[in-house]
Amino acid sequence: MLSGRRILVAESDYYSAMELCFSLHEVGAIIIGPASSEDAALDLLLPGQVDLVVFNAWLRDQRVTLLAECLRRLRVPSVMVNDRLLSSSDPLCQGRPQMLHPLTHDRFQRVVANLLPA
Repeated sequence: MLSGRRILVAESDYYSAMELCFSLHEVGAIIIGPASSEDAALDLLLPGQVDLVVFNAWLRDQRVTLLAECLRRLRVPSVMVNDRLLSSSDPLCQGRPQMLHPLTHDRFQRVVANLLPA
C-alpha cells in the first residue's frame, strides 16, 4: 500500500512513535525518524526526500507551528496524530486530517495512503 514511500514521523512519545512507525512499516513505508522535537523534524525535512509527514501537534510540550508552516510551503502532505482533538479552526488543522491516539492501524494506513498521489 505504501511500498517505498518515505514518511517522516515526528512524535515525542516513544511508544506512540513506535506504534506509528510499526503501522507504516507494516505496509511497506520507508520510515524517516522518528523525530522527537520540532527542530529534529525540520532537520529531516529535506525537499524531495519526504513524501509525507505524520506529526503530533505538540512535541516536547511545544506546538509545532513552524513545522506545519514549512509543510504547507513545501506542499508536503501531512496528517496530525494527537492525544487530544484540536479545534477545526486551529491553524495546525488547516489542509490536513487529524487523528487521535489510540489508532486503528487499518484506518491510519488508509488515511495516509489517500494523501499520497497514486
